[in-house]
Amino acid sequence: MKAQKRPSPKILNHFRQVADKYQGCIIDLWGVVHDGQQAFPGSREVMANLRSQGKKVCLLSNAPSRVGFIERHLRAMGVDEYDFVVTSGELVWQGLKSRKHGDFADLGRNCLLLGHGAGPSLLEGLDLKLCASVEEADFVWCVQLPEGDIMPLLGRMGERGLPLICANPDLEVLFNGQLVACPGLMAQQYRQMGGRVIYRGKPYAHGYQACFEFCGTSQLAALGDGMLTDILGAGQMGLDSYFISSGIHGAEVRVGADSEPDPESLRRLFDYHGFSPVATMSRLIW
Repeated sequence: MKAQKRPSPKILNHFRQVADKYQGCIIDLWGVVHDGQQAFPGSREVMANLRSQGKKVCLLSNAPSRVGFIERHLRAMGVDEYDFVVTSGELVWQGLKSRKHGDFADLGRNCLLLGHGAGPSLLEGLDLKLCASVEEADFVWCVQLPEGDIMPLLGRMGERGLPLICANPDLEVLFNGQLVACPGLMAQQYRQMGGRVIYRGKPYAHGYQACFEFCGTSQLAALGDGMLTDILGAGQMGLDSYFISSGIHGAEVRVGADSEPDPESLRRLFDYHGFSPVATMSRLIW
């Protein structure tokens, strides 16, 4: 008997086709609203139209920075059509500040901070002593993947049983047309070695729960370009997700910024991951 072919993935031309179904949206930043340097045409219009209809717009990002730093970056790009911003970096900061959550309660105070550029407020108000080596540290906090071979570093961390805070679960990000490795890659490798990793950000629940609290509802659509972060996370939270195909997976689905994705390539991508969004858009358009 001939196997039944899966139906073609649903492709939307405009988000307004489905916007009435929701009380608001959770929207990814990098790859959906902007490319790290400028806002994409159409993204601001989508957010403005949603808010004009009384719908909430919550921006949920795996940026390892605090919210204030990201908001300044958004203003510099002319983006202000939103209600709330939630970042993985802010969630880490809150955990280290309160020390109430089990993940953070036993970490100690001696921190080896990996990376820079996440904003001067990252350490503000935290009772931490920054260390220069694994041997001095109680835990490692990764905000930016170190250059070069990280395996010797992971080996020393593993020998001492140090917890690793991953402030950005992304494995890679698209920057200037090139894929750049992110802290999620280091965290993935450390977990495979048996190390303890503390995650904040998509696809984990903490950020979505903050969005629900800010928006006062969970009847939200989730829009993003990452299968293992945006689409997986939304599905785990029971949210309808909309895949922006011109983002990080653009090359896999044969899409440019202004062209439609190839349905067969989309099907292969979704089959590979074993889950799929409600629908796909080439980019965020009202």
